[in-house]
Amino acid sequence: MKKYSLDKLKIILSERIGEPEVTIKFKNVNSQYMIIKYKDYYTFQRCGINDGSGEIYFKSFYLLINTNTIDNINLKRDWNNIEEILIDEVPMEEL
Repeated sequence: MKKYSLDKLKIILSERIGEPEVTIKFKNVNSQYMIIKYKDYYTFQRCGINDGSGEIYFKSFYLLINTNTIDNINLKRDWNNIEEILIDEVPMEEL
């Protein structure tokens, strides 16, 4: 089983140049979700052509992980249900 860390994710995002894209797949959930880090904020959205959502904007990583978002996803609460995280299409455990 893969072990991910919110602290490691925060560090990786802060060190990436440009606008890193994080794709998250949860266990027993058909949808995938995406976080994009911009210079001054983060966005969160459900991925998909037909069932995608709009972006929700967050001023900080803290707000992002502690807020109930799309589909009632709360990253801090639901962290242990994550099956896979890709950062710019690279598995997080490889970074």
